[in-house]
Amino acid sequence: MNDFLPRQAHVDARAKINLSLEILSRRPDGYHELMSVMATLRLADRLFLSLRSNNQSKLNSDRAGLAPGNGSNDEFGWLVNTNDPDIPDGQSNLCYRVAQLFCTETGIDPSSVKFEAKIDKKIPSAAGLGGGSADAAAVLRFLWDCWQNGLAEKSGKERNSLSLNDLERIALVGGADIPFCLSGGVRVCRGMGEKMTHNLKAPVIPLLLVVPNVSVQTVDAFRWFDESYSERADECAREPLFSSTDDQWEDVLFDFNGTEFQHYAKNDFLPVVARHRPEILSTITALRATSAVAVSMTGSGPTCFGVFGSEDELDRAYRSLSVEMPDFLLIKTELSPETEIFSH
Repeated sequence: MNDFLPRQAHVDARAKINLSLEILSRRPDGYHELMSVMATLRLADRLFLSLRSNNQSKLNSDRAGLAPGNGSNDEFGWLVNTNDPDIPDGQSNLCYRVAQLFCTETGIDPSSVKFEAKIDKKIPSAAGLGGGSADAAAVLRFLWDCWQNGLAEKSGKERNSLSLNDLERIALVGGADIPFCLSGGVRVCRGMGEKMTHNLKAPVIPLLLVVPNVSVQTVDAFRWFDESYSERADECAREPLFSSTDDQWEDVLFDFNGTEFQHYAKNDFLPVVARHRPEILSTITALRATSAVAVSMTGSGPTCFGVFGSEDELDRAYRSLSVEMPDFLLIKTELSPETEIFSH
């Protein structure tokens, strides 16, 4: 590949939350059909990303502020690491894998480029907040920007040979939440999460996240659900338990009607996961005792959240729950309804 101007950027990767989540059926391939209202939050990881031709001198990435990791011991010399010891570096990191998928899709020899990602984690891992998916989506947006600004031509490709639909397809191969995290905003997502509506109009809404000191594996959550609701676990689709239309959700969000919000903010995982992780039930109970207008759990857990009508009410709940639950992680954040911008 011919040299192209090296590109580097510091970017945010916003967490996601499931304002609602319904499990509609189990598919013949073992996956489940879902319907969920997903939204991005102000809470975000910070990534330093760079891409250069393999024969170019190394970019100075020391200012990324992360200690060197072991993410460069791979055949391409790529560097991917984080400041979280619980998250793997190098080829085992999702950011590495989606960058490799991007190269495969575009016909780029991965050994012809040097990719670097240093991830400053702010989003709790394995918490139902999509931290890994958000980071992977940020990598794909960065590589799209590189493609639009010289990488395509230097790779001997037409710029329009890669579309945003292609990018979404790469994202889905990487993971079910990555297509949503790619664009962000507030959307009704169906299928495995890849069938998305337009961005719903929504204001900035204060939220309190409470992360219990327990773990929940997504595969376990689906198994518990199937065992508890065997009549729903066949391959026949069912009507959503909490029937709502896209327009209804947009009305609830835009007008921010608290009573309506709680009616629609349901999670099929919550009752079954809470039976296996009682800390989640105690968290939901504590949040309901505050002035939150809606309370639920995101994803398969364990993070629970409260939606508040004002910053003052959020602050009061944060102070009281910090005393009541000193061993749990509490995070003040807000809905971040803006969508990502893609260069052309």
